[in-house]
Amino acid sequence: PLPDVMLPQFFARRYLFSPKSRSVVNLISGLSVVAVAMPVAAMIILLSVFNGFESLVKSMYSAFAADLTVSARLGQTFPADAIDTAAVARIPGVEAFSFVLEQSALLEHAGRQATATVRGVDDAYAAVFPLDSVVSAGEYRVRLGDIERLVMGQLMTYMLGIRSLADADVNVYAVRRGSFSSLLPFDNYTRRTVPLGGVYSLDLETERTYVLASLRLAQELFSHPGRVSGLVVRLREGADAEQVRRALARLSGDDYRVRTRHELRASFYRIMTYEKWGIFFISLLVLVLASFSVVGTLVMLMIEKRDDVATLRALGADTSLVRAIFRSEGLLICGLGAACGALLGVGLSLLQQHFGLIEIPAETLLAKSYPVEFRPGDLAAVLAAFGAVACVISNITVPLLGLIDVTIVGHLGSPAYIGAIAVGGMLFNIIYWIFGFLRMGTSGMTSQAYGQHDLNEINRLLIRSVGVGLFIALCLLILQYPILNAAFTLIQTTEEVKQLATTYFYICIWGAPAMLGLYGFAGWFIGMQNSRFPMYIAITQNIVNIIASLSFVYLLDMKVAGVAAGTLIAQYAGF
Repeated sequence: PLPDVMLPQFFARRYLFSPKSRSVVNLISGLSVVAVAMPVAAMIILLSVFNGFESLVKSMYSAFAADLTVSARLGQTFPADAIDTAAVARIPGVEAFSFVLEQSALLEHAGRQATATVRGVDDAYAAVFPLDSVVSAGEYRVRLGDIERLVMGQLMTYMLGIRSLADADVNVYAVRRGSFSSLLPFDNYTRRTVPLGGVYSLDLETERTYVLASLRLAQELFSHPGRVSGLVVRLREGADAEQVRRALARLSGDDYRVRTRHELRASFYRIMTYEKWGIFFISLLVLVLASFSVVGTLVMLMIEKRDDVATLRALGADTSLVRAIFRSEGLLICGLGAACGALLGVGLSLLQQHFGLIEIPAETLLAKSYPVEFRPGDLAAVLAAFGAVACVISNITVPLLGLIDVTIVGHLGSPAYIGAIAVGGMLFNIIYWIFGFLRMGTSGMTSQAYGQHDLNEINRLLIRSVGVGLFIALCLLILQYPILNAAFTLIQTTEEVKQLATTYFYICIWGAPAMLGLYGFAGWFIGMQNSRFPMYIAITQNIVNIIASLSFVYLLDMKVAGVAAGTLIAQYAGF
């Protein structure tokens, strides 16, 4: 004999994995597992893709943001000899360091002008920021003997109209420190003409902002001889950043502040965290909605196993045991779906992370394929969140189903009506889900045409999508009889439920032109950045459906046919 704790799980496994059963419960249970698995996999993949882009952006920022940066608390510059560089080199964890001097300047070439932050760097800068891998043209050398050179971003070269390094002398203007004369304005600026020696490719913001020059040139240009704006430090692999920061702060004194890369860009990393949590909760909402398919499965299970429940009660089973059986069924479906979704999501993420199967269709990006980084913490968060959702749904569904049964039986006289509506609704959900590409594909292509301001293509997309939807609906109307016969070969129901579901199907199938045509309209409006109109249509359909169904069922006593007629009228009301 099985222990009382294991008995509900035994019944739940039998209902889900019975090899000889071809009932509707098995089919709906399988669909529910798929409906649960897909959002779980999507959540893991979305978070992994976000992690990949986050790491990519951080790596691009790290090309100009050092592990540690020492700057003056007061003022913009400080004497370079104020910091004991020999003592800095002896701090455990410090691999390399370099003095820099940053200030804004005006760049001019061939009549084009742009402002930028000129960063003067010394010879040790290459050890702190190895930029050779991101230089797309020329080379990373800000000084060749006594010849000064500039290294700037690719976007900045476009802004200045530089097409070749052969003739790319750039005029650099900086405000001269000291008195400002309105009579001789040109004397207020320091001008240097410097050839361009290299072009780097990173993110657009960095390319637009930073121009590298030698520290000597920057000190002459900005009139800061012997002074720097910061000391940038690179740490050894595995070094404790906080421990090195404290040691460097003690060495430099109270007149200086030492900040990590995260402290320098605290707002950026905070926004990245908020975005990730936003993606997580939006995906979780989709997962919650998909999990309600378990409710439909439990409804059908309770209807089909009504005779089994009566037998169990005759054998002495109480209400708590019956509820535990259906609760275990819901948890089993959710657990199986979560396991399948986790395996699928982790597998696809790791494949993309290590092999880069899906490439980015652009040659200007640093990554050839979509960056993906799987983190076990994301998997744990997804499974924990879904576990909470599954427990809530499985525990609240079973008590509510008893209330639904009482309501249906009290008004319509037989639970076969709800079974017929569930079977018919499931058939149409599957049919319309198959053709969901009409909405998704139309919205994507329409948004592209909208962004290109191609009015003719926008109109053609609307006509094509609605036309394809109406053609598919015509095929469904022609093939409605074989479709229904094929469905009932897979679904095992009582004869009464089959007859009522047939009535429901043959009425609602005539709403296919409205539904599939509306798919095209909804996708087109969403692509046109107008999501309110589809929402208004959905609200209208629901209101009409409620009023029409109640009128047909309770005033005209049409029962299942009334529900189907109300649904049909609502579909065309939205179309």
